[in-house]
Amino acid sequence: MNMHQAKRGYVNLVCRSTNELLVIKMAITLLYNAGTGYKKGSCLISRSNLRTVASK
Repeated sequence: MNMHQAKRGYVNLVCRSTNELLVIKMAITLLYNAGTGYKKGSCLISRSNLRTVASK
């Protein structure tokens, strides 16, 4: 697996997890500004909500 394939796999995993949280009405915040450690357009998900889908 090359770097591009690994990155694409990670992005697909993030998209699936985000979609699963949206389906079950969990809060997800879209960040409109960049900051230290995150980019504009990133999604902010609480740790407890993330644990809901992390085990799948």
